[in-house]
Amino acid sequence: MSKSSKYSVGEDRRRQRRFNVILLSAAFLVTVIVIAYAFTYTTSLPPVILPDYLKTCIPATGQPVYVSTPTIQILINGQSQTIPPNIGVSGSCIRPINTRGPVGVIHIDAFENRTYTLGDFFLVWGATYGPTYAIFSKNQIFNFKTDPNHNITISVNNYPIPNPPYQDFPLPKNANVSSPQSQLNILISYA
Repeated sequence: MSKSSKYSVGEDRRRQRRFNVILLSAAFLVTVIVIAYAFTYTTSLPPVILPDYLKTCIPATGQPVYVSTPTIQILINGQSQTIPPNIGVSGSCIRPINTRGPVGVIHIDAFENRTYTLGDFFLVWGATYGPTYAIFSKNQIFNFKTDPNHNITISVNNYPIPNPPYQDFPLPKNANVSSPQSQLNILISYA
């Protein structure tokens, strides 16, 4: 083997190593950029705009025309989702639909005589904790969409509701969590 062919092989190996180092460095840099983007990326859901009847703060005095305290439980693939406290509470403002009491209890203290719905509750939740929590329909709850293997069901007091109106499901007046005769326990299940 001649001296010039050894030099050529050695030079080729150095070039190949340099190329490999550059290629691996570029791949590492792209991976870091993709991971950084994934951690900082947020879906840009628009903020939740409450209708006027949900924007109001309940007054400290007076008698509401719509009082109800149903309970709600949400199961996602069999796992209970926490209903956070203070949905609808912002400083001294308490919205007509809120969770200022025991976990899972919806308080409705409204001075407007209208039918309030599960959709109203989810809107207030989304306005308080972020737009993802405002999503509730027959096709989706939060980020969970129905498909051939998953659906959303509603039960009331352990009785399944056939063809429920989902977001239009009315929250009745005078449901009372502390009175067995007028309790209303809502279970929403995604499975």
